[in-house]
Amino acid sequence: MLTAAQAIGLKLFLFILAVVVVVLKQAVRWWLQTKFGWTDIFITLCLALYLAEEIIAVELHRLDFFNMPVANFSVNGYPDLLKNTEDKDKLLIMLRLLFFSSFVTFTIFWVIKAAFMALYTYLVPPWLKGLRWSIHATSILVFLSYIGFLVTNVFSCGSVSANWSTDPEEFCFSFSRKAGVVYLTTLHLLTDIIIFVIPFFILPHIMLPTAEKWGLALMFALGLLTICCTVARTAIVLSAKSFTYHDLLTWDSGEITCGLIVVCAPSIKWLILWATGHKRRRAIRAFHGQPEESTSDMASKVGASRVGRITRRNPDSEDYDIGAMQTLEPIAVVVKHEVSVDIESLRVSREEAPSTSSSSKDVSGIGPWPDKPPKSFLHL
Repeated sequence: MLTAAQAIGLKLFLFILAVVVVVLKQAVRWWLQTKFGWTDIFITLCLALYLAEEIIAVELHRLDFFNMPVANFSVNGYPDLLKNTEDKDKLLIMLRLLFFSSFVTFTIFWVIKAAFMALYTYLVPPWLKGLRWSIHATSILVFLSYIGFLVTNVFSCGSVSANWSTDPEEFCFSFSRKAGVVYLTTLHLLTDIIIFVIPFFILPHIMLPTAEKWGLALMFALGLLTICCTVARTAIVLSAKSFTYHDLLTWDSGEITCGLIVVCAPSIKWLILWATGHKRRRAIRAFHGQPEESTSDMASKVGASRVGRITRRNPDSEDYDIGAMQTLEPIAVVVKHEVSVDIESLRVSREEAPSTSSSSKDVSGIGPWPDKPPKSFLHL
């Protein structure tokens, strides 16, 4: 096992890694000029709480708390700490830090879950009603499970101040109660499994080539590492008669960092693709789900000059896009959501439903590429 100093060093490394990942995600958001959404709010809150948890851990290490054994499943879970610490002021500080460290750590877990649910809510289109209802139900479960965490692990000793009482008769550490540990671990694992399964139902509805979808699937499969950290931490608590607190904090940091990496991974993937030799337009095309030699590419090559002439002749005309396509051969063009339509059918539908003219303009191969990829996993 790691020593206390090694555990603190590893925790700081994992925290710095999480900061780098979040900063890169925000850099992509700024570059693509997307709004600061709920996912970003939850991630920023998580990072602030993570910093607070690191500060508490460093202070506990400075007070030499990490070298004291912790007894499992006892409301008086720190008998050696209470008996052997003569400085009551120091003891009071350690107990308070210990309580708030546990509270902040589990709050971070639930904030990460909220970030995932905000991401999924943004991604799923409104016509996938079944999937949206599933996401809403999971969000409610996450919220209720956090309320249950507050009841079973924060207020289970009655008065919260009992968690840092220096009187052995009054002292009660709520996070050492077996019922609370079992409840918290069960709901934590259950919600994690649901959250990391949801993306595999969303991916079939995202406009991406198969290879890109497999890449995203592997990214979200990294959530298994988060679950493994939860299982490892629980195994320490359940199997050992006693343990040192920094063992738990190390696994906690691994779980937090893995969760942040997974929720930020789509944006990081976008940045990596753009930075490793892909030109801006080519990177956007890849994320848009367009193969290198797609039908729309060939159409744009064949009719580029004709479209240019029509656009220059009448650039303000409402139907200049349709006029440009009519100069091409009667080939099929790919429109939004990968629906293949013929030029003639597009013209007829335009005449029959003038109100839908704006949607008929969204045709691949006509006009310049957008400055940013469409709504998908890739720039959130």
